[in-house]
Formats: sequence, structure tokens, C-alpha cells
Amino acid sequence: MCALLIIALVGCGPKEDQPGVISGGSMAPSFLGRHYQMTCGDCRFVFACDGINIPADRQTVCPNCGYAANELQPAEYGPAERVSILKSDRPARWDVVAVKLHSGKEDSPRYAVKRVVAMPGEELRLLDGDVFIDGEIVAKPLDVQRRVRIPIFDSDYRSVSDPQLSRRLLQIPGSLDTLVQASGQESRSGVPTAGPGWEIVTGMRFQPVTAYRSKEAGEPIDRIKDFYAYNQNLSRKLNTTDQLYMQYDLLAEPDVRITFQVPGSHPIRISLDVETVDLEQVVGSEMIHQSFQMPRRTGIGLKVEISSFDQRLQLIVNGCELFDVEAFAFQAGLGQADMTPMAMVIGPGVCRLNRLQIWRDIHYFDDVENHFSGNSPKQTKDDEFFILGDNVPVSVDSRHWEVPAVTRSQIIGIVTGNSAETTQ
Repeated sequence: MCALLIIALVGCGPKEDQPGVISGGSMAPSFLGRHYQMTCGDCRFVFACDGINIPADRQTVCPNCGYAANELQPAEYGPAERVSILKSDRPARWDVVAVKLHSGKEDSPRYAVKRVVAMPGEELRLLDGDVFIDGEIVAKPLDVQRRVRIPIFDSDYRSVSDPQLSRRLLQIPGSLDTLVQASGQESRSGVPTAGPGWEIVTGMRFQPVTAYRSKEAGEPIDRIKDFYAYNQNLSRKLNTTDQLYMQYDLLAEPDVRITFQVPGSHPIRISLDVETVDLEQVVGSEMIHQSFQMPRRTGIGLKVEISSFDQRLQLIVNGCELFDVEAFAFQAGLGQADMTPMAMVIGPGVCRLNRLQIWRDIHYFDDVENHFSGNSPKQTKDDEFFILGDNVPVSVDSRHWEVPAVTRSQIIGIVTGNSAETTQ
């Protein structure tokens, strides 16, 4: 019979693997250590910040609207999350595990909670923020994507000074929650498109903010960066990342079509109405086109989710996955100028788009030399695993340890989720 342990995580900084504790700060947003639960003073968006390494001025930047004067208050300070650990030494890829690390002193063991990315007998390489195993990119399942995604926008939370989201959604007449009646005069809005042949009716282009403590904090930027609102006390180079997870609710007449341009180096567009979906990808000079039927509706409206994580394109409508295909839009080593922006085209007809939410993927950046960057991938031996923290900027993990792999005997168990039980 498997034993179940209940533990409390602690929030730690860049040296989080400390004697006698299991750290949680390196696993945000999946699992939180001691933290502040912030509510933005402008847009009222709720987000978490590390409660151990905090800015000297005790101010934080909102990842949704960019408001940079949120004051840390004692009442917002929360304890580390409690998690359950199922004792097992047989984890699968993407499982979160608790491990005992080599310390050199038997009386002061060191522990950590990390995510398994490489199994025994596999070669790991980190390239452009993604995980490659034996030379092939590996994609996270949808449930893992939803655990690790980083929020960057929620249209339900509007800045008092910018209620129409004009800084975030460029070239859209009116707000997202208003009915839009397209007309022939509106069909020349000049929104960037993914290729020839688009009839632009009315549209928008998403522009993120620098939700990170820097001299540009709170300012709109052209590209999404791999900032972490959780780590407000860091200063580092930010990397461009255009792998997104988008979600919205759609109420529309049957003839209204919503078309998304997915960020990347080659045009990809997903066009859908209440009955059909069209997927088009440009590969070289060839246009690849696929059509899909919408799932039967059980009520009015559609809940649409689009993921471009891990160089794959997935569409989920009302909880039903319509497709999961390789996204040719991503190529290694492309500069910012080569990447198309995220854009959306609506019409013709009447529709209502409710609560547009956007997240970005976890990004395993290579700011410093590590075991898996560049042309130096590492391979596990039998019964060895490579493990990484979700909160990449502060995690000390297989990228940095002198011995990058952990053995099966070091694995205490699989972290199964939060628990309301009291630590024994």
C-alpha cells in the first residue's frame, strides 16, 4: 500500500534547496511557497508574489494592466501551500516529485520539489525555451499546460484609466464585451493579417505590458516577454516568447467568423463560426488547409481555447479537443522581427466576445551556461531523471547541479496536489 504524506512548502529564492525543508517558490505558479496574494490597485486583477524575496520599496507590478505601485500589505501575506505526496519512485514525465538531494551531511538533508522532464536513458536539451528529448520537442498535456501557464491578460479586469483596453487591444472599435455590427466601411481597419486573401472586417492586435520591475514597468511593448509577476525582486534579461494559451466565450450568429492569427515565424490562422473550423498553415510556399466540425452545442455560445504551447496547435471547444497538430509557425533561433504578432479578425455579422484571457507558456531560458544549453545536451543513465522547477528564473535544478540527474532512490514521491489537511 502506498503511503501519503502531507507537507507544507516554503518559499525560497535562488538558493531554495535548503537543509531540512522542501521548497515551493521554485514551482510557482503550480505550487506556491510563502507569498503575497495581491489585488491590483488599478484593475483589481489578483496575482501572487514571492513572500521571501521582496522589492525594497515593497511595490509590485500587475501582470495584467502594468500598474506599478501596488503596495505589499501584511494582511495579504499567506502561508505556503500544503501538498500531498504519494510515495512512489515511478514518476512519469511532467509529474512533480519531491526528492532528497545530495548534501554531504547525513544530519542535514536537502530536499526539493521539481517537475520531471527527462526519463531514464533519454537525452535532454533546452532550446528556445522548449524541452527536447532525443532531438525531438516534447509537448505538455493540456492539464499540465493549465498548471504552468503564466497569466498576461484578462479582459474582465480593466484599468480605471484605460477601461476600453486601448493600450492592450489595438485597432478595435469599442470594447470586447460590446456587440459589434461590421460594415463595409469598417473593413479597412488595417489590422495586420497572416497572409493574402483575408477580408478584414474589424479586428485587434494584442499588445502586452512589461509586468516586471524595470524602468519600463507597466509600459506597453510589442512582444510578449518571459516575465514572472511572482518574482518581483529580480533583474535579468527578458526573452521573447510567443507560445500562448487563449480562452474566450463566444456568442455569435451562425455566419459570424472569428479568425485568430497565431504568433510565429510563418502565418497560421484559425477561423471558426458556430458550426465549422478552418485551420490554415503556410509551410514554405504551400498553404495547408484543414476543416473540422464544431461539437454539438448543449447551450448557447461556445467556450473556445487555443494553445500554441510546445510548437503544437490545439483547439478545444466546449471541452472537446478538435485538433492537435504540429505548428509550423515556430523555428529555432528566429529574432523578434521575424515573428508575426497575435491578431484577431471578427465578422461580418453580430457577435459578442466575453472575457478574453491570455497566458504564456513556461520558458526555459538559457541566460547562463547550463548542462542542457547550446550544443551540450546530457543523457540520463538507467534509473536517473532530469528535473526542472516551473519558476525558471529562481529555480536551482538539473540545469545547475554539479550532478544534474537524480536517481530513483532519491525520489520521495509524487506531489499530487494541494491538501487542506494539517501537517502531521
